[in-house]
Amino acid sequence: ANGNDISFAKRFIVRPFQRYRIPLTILGVSIAVFAGVLFIALSAGNLNRSDDGSTVLSSDIRNLLTDDQETAYGAVETLRNEPDDTGALKILGDFYYDRSDHNREAGDLGATIADAKIGIDYFTRYLAYKPDDADARSDMATLYYYAGDTDRALQEVALVLENNPNHIAGNLNLGIFYFFGRRDLDAAKKQLEHVVELIGDDTTQRPALDVARQLLAQIEAEQSGETSEDTVQTSEQTPSETTTTEQP
Repeated sequence: ANGNDISFAKRFIVRPFQRYRIPLTILGVSIAVFAGVLFIALSAGNLNRSDDGSTVLSSDIRNLLTDDQETAYGAVETLRNEPDDTGALKILGDFYYDRSDHNREAGDLGATIADAKIGIDYFTRYLAYKPDDADARSDMATLYYYAGDTDRALQEVALVLENNPNHIAGNLNLGIFYFFGRRDLDAAKKQLEHVVELIGDDTTQRPALDVARQLLAQIEAEQSGETSEDTVQTSEQTPSETTTTEQP
């Protein structure tokens, strides 16, 4: 079955990009502001035209946007003139990944799936030109998982590992997909043990190592029949219940 997910709070899908996130409450306000700003800009004529024909937000409007939102708007404008610009496609894939992740944290399943599908579209277009970008494909696999398509998530992460067998995020997420998407505890355990072996003494991968160990402990508890407040339910779950943690 597709779409099974985590039924307890605050577990991890690891993303290969190492960056800090804005607190979710701030991000939620920022997304609302972004939508409102675009509406104001379009309705009040706060858009100018540059020499190349692209629209430019006025300084008053730009001041209401976060750096990421302004960058995303610039990427949209770039794609109007250059629909195959890989940099712009990647920026928007990342942007909708973050939005989907925020909506999932907030429990908004419909918005999570909608933004995941938009992000998938941008990543698909990007990967048509950059098929060997393992990080981008790993992110796209996670978006398929958020959208409830565990089968496709597994296919994409398998492609990552086919060409990059030691890709830590890909290996860890494969274990997570087995555990929460497929409920295949044996396959998940084997994969997560492989992650622990891969990381070894690499201190830069400590967050991923901690996740793998926590999940292995959970699997062992389930297999031995133990229960706790963190025990995973076997009922159908939604992508909104999965939590993403970034590596610092």
